[in-house]
Amino acid sequence: MEELRWGTPGPVVTVDGSVAGDATSMNGIYLTSGQLTRFNADRKPVLDLAESIDVAPDGLTATVKFRPDLKYSDGTPIVAEDLQYAVERNRKGTGAGFIATIKSVDVADERTAKVNLKGPDPDLLSWFAERALQLHPKKLIESDKDYWSHPVSGGPYMIDKGWTPGSDVFRAVENPNYPKGPMMAKAIEMVSIPDAASRVLQVTSGEVQAAIDLPLSSKDSFPAEVKASYAGVGGSNYLVMNQKALPPLADVKVRQAMSYAIDRKAVSEKAFFGLQPASTSPMFDCGELCERGLLPDQGAQNLDKARSLMQEAGYAGGFDVELKVSSSRGGWQEAAVIIAENLSQIGVRAKVTPVDEGQHYSSITTQNYQMFFSGGGGHHQSTLSQMLNVGDFWVAATGWQPPAEAAQALQRTASELDAAKRRTAYTEAQQIWMAAMHTIPVTERVQLSASRVPNTLFVTQIKNDQKVSIQTVAEAKQNARAGDL
Repeated sequence: MEELRWGTPGPVVTVDGSVAGDATSMNGIYLTSGQLTRFNADRKPVLDLAESIDVAPDGLTATVKFRPDLKYSDGTPIVAEDLQYAVERNRKGTGAGFIATIKSVDVADERTAKVNLKGPDPDLLSWFAERALQLHPKKLIESDKDYWSHPVSGGPYMIDKGWTPGSDVFRAVENPNYPKGPMMAKAIEMVSIPDAASRVLQVTSGEVQAAIDLPLSSKDSFPAEVKASYAGVGGSNYLVMNQKALPPLADVKVRQAMSYAIDRKAVSEKAFFGLQPASTSPMFDCGELCERGLLPDQGAQNLDKARSLMQEAGYAGGFDVELKVSSSRGGWQEAAVIIAENLSQIGVRAKVTPVDEGQHYSSITTQNYQMFFSGGGGHHQSTLSQMLNVGDFWVAATGWQPPAEAAQALQRTASELDAAKRRTAYTEAQQIWMAAMHTIPVTERVQLSASRVPNTLFVTQIKNDQKVSIQTVAEAKQNARAGDL
């Protein structure tokens, strides 16, 4: 295929993994950045630019061997120093949680690096596939202040000339120096289509070949040549509160009261057609690690308890607040309206304000909001870090100050190798989050995607994640044996 046009909720605003946070930008990053491992369609990390990754028996070091003769798209050598530099650049970035267990990186030679860990990390190979460990040349970043508007690539694609961050079209073309290429699609255009209904129309008409994050109600509206599918993204929708913007939101009893006031079942059924399950725990379902039903009354609405907490906090008369929500995401505005109606029953008068996808992310990261209906997704350990780790994404966005025991719980969730003990640590971490309610879980996230092309070319959503994947020719040939071409 010469070119794939793909409809997204918003534009690629950056390809720098240390500052990115919106899903569209992150997909631009994964397509155009060098990574030691990459996720396959089942979200299993497989070797990419790494020839081997050998973890020591004690789990405290990992020796990374790069493939020979690796080059970025401009011919610059890809070297082990770039891994060391990526770790240091991202220490305080939006993906800091992905490298929290990495103590340091020693460079042995151009192809070999030793990763020193604070403790054993069962998720290490997954972290190598995340944005915080994207490989870019240290020398070019340090010498060019505008590097991130025209970066080189060690990944399967490279950004085409003339891209402006935040523009409606992000075009990437095949990187001739990518060692696992060639790719099934020679070029990709990520087209920003903020209106969800318009994304449905454009994939229906063939104006785009694929689209993501569609209204859940539209699954049965597509013609036969369009395959639509629901899939969990490994995440949740939240009611998020900026504790620095409005005094009542800094009161934990007020936040707990709002959690009790939300009718999660109504949000699930009315806004998401019952396809996004009502949250029963702070964490989404992440398998054997995550205990379900941890929220009080398993997340059921309890207005009496909510009103009692509002009175204890001194806000029995309620208060006024603005509730922002992205206008580009299917069902989100409807969910925000239901939540506003719920909160009105305890005196919290929430004005719902839709914003475009670009404002959605920038408002949160700059704390330019009072409350937001938003969402997150991805790896379970990363989610916990974003919620409990000082300086990580949702902690910074809400202005919450985690207690000391949060860091201790996070360390156990990240390094415990015994499955039962790790599950216990996950429960303890969720209980800290549940007590604070700086972000209130509402529903677990399920997205609808639609595509006119087979999965042998374009996986519209990697299992339990928001990432997408373009297949290599070699992968497509392997999949063809199953009759998918």
